[in-house]
Amino acid sequence: MVSLLALGIVAEVSILRAEMTQMIDRAKLEYAAEFREWLDIAFDDPVHQRVLVLPPDTVVNGDLEVDWSDALRGKQIVAIVARGDLTVKGNVRNADLDGGPLLFVGGTLRARHLDKDGANFVILGNVELEGIALCEYNHGVLRVGRDLKAQALINLDHDVLVSGKTSGKAASSEESALREVLVPEVFDLANDPEATWPDSSLIRKRMAAGKPVLR
Repeated sequence: MVSLLALGIVAEVSILRAEMTQMIDRAKLEYAAEFREWLDIAFDDPVHQRVLVLPPDTVVNGDLEVDWSDALRGKQIVAIVARGDLTVKGNVRNADLDGGPLLFVGGTLRARHLDKDGANFVILGNVELEGIALCEYNHGVLRVGRDLKAQALINLDHDVLVSGKTSGKAASSEESALREVLVPEVFDLANDPEATWPDSSLIRKRMAAGKPVLR
């Protein structure tokens, strides 16, 4: 996280909150309220909170870990805000099922994989992935203002809103029988031959190894 801090500046919530609202308004989103509301949730104590601001066209060499860390907590940072496009050469990862800092991208987010749990991700442009978007658990949301382009979107009981088109294959706990969509190797069939819910750790291992997770 120290390297990420070096890419931006730490700013007061009071300054950035208005700018973020303006970015949402300029994007002319069909469901703008679904994007604005997560600012209220992130900034519940603005006097004591800060924001890490990344300039337009920021490039992160490696993975972007969107989780609470000593570096963020020490500076009272509750959100990572990219003023424009954000390119991550590795993966975007949020490993905490219960939360994490807000990731707000004013433009397009590009990465290899997107793997998120309980944090809130608000992207006003496209999400463009080389691989898979994996969204797990009923804490946190993914909001995409334009299109989501990926090999696959795997939604395991997560709140996902894509305003535009979603390309690639889809596997959702709400809309499909996951055993019919995902490969058998991501289910713990040794302990439960009738398992209908995948083991997300097995999905991540196959993602890391470049192996398919969808049939």
